[in-house]
Amino acid sequence: MKELITLVKSRASVLAYVAAFDSTLIVASGLRVSPIIFIVSTVSVYLISLANYILSDLLDIEEDRINNPQRPLASGAVNKNVAVYFITALLAVSLVLGYYVNLKFDLLLIFSFILALIYSGPKIRAKSKWWSKLAIAGIGTFIDPFTVSSITGLSLPVLFMSIIYMLWGFFTLNVGDVLDYEGDKKTGVMTFAVTFGKEKAITFLKIILFAQLIAEISLALSVNFLDFVYIAFSGFLFVYFFKGLLKLDNSKDQKSTGKKLKKMTRISMIVLQLVTLSLLF
Repeated sequence: MKELITLVKSRASVLAYVAAFDSTLIVASGLRVSPIIFIVSTVSVYLISLANYILSDLLDIEEDRINNPQRPLASGAVNKNVAVYFITALLAVSLVLGYYVNLKFDLLLIFSFILALIYSGPKIRAKSKWWSKLAIAGIGTFIDPFTVSSITGLSLPVLFMSIIYMLWGFFTLNVGDVLDYEGDKKTGVMTFAVTFGKEKAITFLKIILFAQLIAEISLALSVNFLDFVYIAFSGFLFVYFFKGLLKLDNSKDQKSTGKKLKKMTRISMIVLQLVTLSLLF
């Protein structure tokens, strides 16, 4: 039990996926979603997201021993077999609950798990090349809020919120790649940072920020003609992270600066999804 708790605690960032899904569901349904469907779908998304993250940790043990030796599996605090059984249980429960929502919802959950296998699996290992890493990670983060379409139907809010979350996923991923530059280079993982250099990777992050701001304003205009709370917070995030990237670019201690940025990205993603609810009023 202690090992399971350790695994769950190490992946608290999964809550960002839940926040993205829930806020998209509430906005897209206009607060008219059934409480039972809301609870069941939320739990299901949380469990499948947790399973995907732990699967990634299980398949990336060797790299994590260099880049993130404190992680439970990389440090040896959690046995590999325990992780395998836990992933299987999470997947099974998630799909059983998902089937209660509807079949399309369940199929999207399965698709997200397949993407996790493609991303870190030993045979395909999409994360070993920057272009396939970005493609699979992007689709994976897009799918999370897009899963709402199986409940509410496809709409502009669902589409824009999926794009926004995908861009934030790109941002987090590439900040992590800048931090993991040395370990990725040693293990032959050709991330964007390793392939093109840290400076170009940071420039790419700035481009992602601009794209995020455009998508966030587009979402506000599609739902509510002008939502000052949402646009103001989106603008604040843009300025905050752009300054952080300038600091990352000029900082001698990139590891420390990057870790702060990555931590704040996850927190901001959750807060942004909560602020998104202001679009309803």
